[in-house]
Amino acid sequence: MAVNDPNFRTKNSLPDMELIAEEQAIAIGRLESKLKKIEEQNEILREKLRLCEEDCSLKEAEDIKSFVASDIRLAQAEFLLPCKRSRLSSQSGVDSGKEDAPTEYESSHFVHPAVDFIYHKAQELIKSEKSEQQQSYDDLLAWKFTPDSASGRRLMTCFRQLLERNESLGAINGNDSLSKLESETQVQDSCIRECLKTAQDFNAALLESAVDLDGVQNSLFALKNKLNKAENLIAKLKAEYEKVNPGQSDALIAAALATLSQQAMNPHEDQTGEEVEEAVE
Repeated sequence: MAVNDPNFRTKNSLPDMELIAEEQAIAIGRLESKLKKIEEQNEILREKLRLCEEDCSLKEAEDIKSFVASDIRLAQAEFLLPCKRSRLSSQSGVDSGKEDAPTEYESSHFVHPAVDFIYHKAQELIKSEKSEQQQSYDDLLAWKFTPDSASGRRLMTCFRQLLERNESLGAINGNDSLSKLESETQVQDSCIRECLKTAQDFNAALLESAVDLDGVQNSLFALKNKLNKAENLIAKLKAEYEKVNPGQSDALIAAALATLSQQAMNPHEDQTGEEVEEAVE
């Protein structure tokens, strides 16, 4: 291509080169704004992840505390209720009304105020029931009820029915409490699993954002390198051509611009400064 060609001058003049440089600057500005938006999104995701981790840690601590308290209450209920039964006299078969003093191991289990309160209330109720039972037994002795009599048989039948009913109610209450504790434990476990899954999703989103950020940074770096290369090549060609042919630097700049445009269209085919000079000549 000849440098003095009028069509070449009109199509590849200095304003066209400036326009392309402005377009490249606009593209760089857009990429920088996109990079800024990605960084803001990363900051928002990091803040959400931090809040989610704090919430998960608080929920996990509360769930663990509730589970431990439930386990302690269940252990206390299973341990304390059987050990506070009164002893029956082996000779007369009458309740002696005396209770065994709790050992150090039993006393060490009175750790929860609510359990202690419930135990005291149960103890008072048991004492009242014992007094009523003693009164009934005294009345029975006063009226000389024997197991062989009709009244004694009816009374013993009522006692047996009451004992069976109390045993069935106790078993039902125990099963209900155990099933409730198991359901609460399952719900807490599912909540912890959901929180961990959410944290993993946030980590994956952060990794994807980091990969996108690296790609944008590499693109910006490549564009800046090409822009610097173009500016250096234009300055070099202009200076050399001014030495040989003064006043004809515009044609040289237009030729360099055409070469850079070809390189932009074919990024895999790199051309050196010597090839550009040969094309201009």
